[in-house]
Amino acid sequence: LDHPRWLHVLPNGDVLVAETNAPAKHDEGFSLRKVFMDLAMKRAGAATKSANRITLLRDTDGDGIADVRTTFAEGLNSPFGMTLSKGKLFVANTDALVAFPYSNGQT
Repeated sequence: LDHPRWLHVLPNGDVLVAETNAPAKHDEGFSLRKVFMDLAMKRAGAATKSANRITLLRDTDGDGIADVRTTFAEGLNSPFGMTLSKGKLFVANTDALVAFPYSNGQT
């Protein structure tokens, strides 16, 4: 998983994982603070392109280990929260709340 930020367990036991690094930043020009922050982020493994997706993990044989991994949604903008309500999965991006139709067992 690429920078998992949020987990959500669905009614059937599937687990959704919001994978994101950090929202894109505008170029602030040169500053010593930016140089040191960029270095710290790089050392922490956070200086990579953000996945910006929701991954679905499923345990098909009941052993407690996910053996299916699929992309549920992609092209998001730094997703950080999810909830399921009335057949829709709501995802909080940094700039919008988006909804996806969902039915139990879907991949």
